[in-house]
Amino acid sequence: MQTYDFAQTVELLELVRDTPIFIPVLLTVFCGLRRGDALRWREVDLVAGQVSVARSMEQTKGGKSKGLRFKSPKSGKGRTVALPSTVIEELQAYRTRRAQEFLRLGKGLSDDDLVTAHEDGSVMAPIYISQRWDRFIREANLPQYPIP
Repeated sequence: MQTYDFAQTVELLELVRDTPIFIPVLLTVFCGLRRGDALRWREVDLVAGQVSVARSMEQTKGGKSKGLRFKSPKSGKGRTVALPSTVIEELQAYRTRRAQEFLRLGKGLSDDDLVTAHEDGSVMAPIYISQRWDRFIREANLPQYPIP
């Protein structure tokens, strides 16, 4: 597996910091999560410093089912991943911002809401993350490694 070195990782995180893909990139870089890992807030334990990956999301093709579906993770079973303190701090701040954004929209943030979602709470498709990732990587002139 090819990865960015420390300086490239810092550059990448700063580049995506104020974008919709910051949290997915942060979780990928620090925790090895995949772009399709579909975390709900109930699966994020900021006190214990861990997340439980219980399902993933995949794009479907053609027919009436075109869109997204949730399924078992790639390994076929869930996994628990430890969160570094940096990620815990970022997720705490992010959850607070999300709760404020949701209140402005007239709804509350629920434990069933996805961590990685658009501002209105709608699902952020894995292809959206990949396309944005590719764009930022090209702009930064970083090596073209795909987001897992």
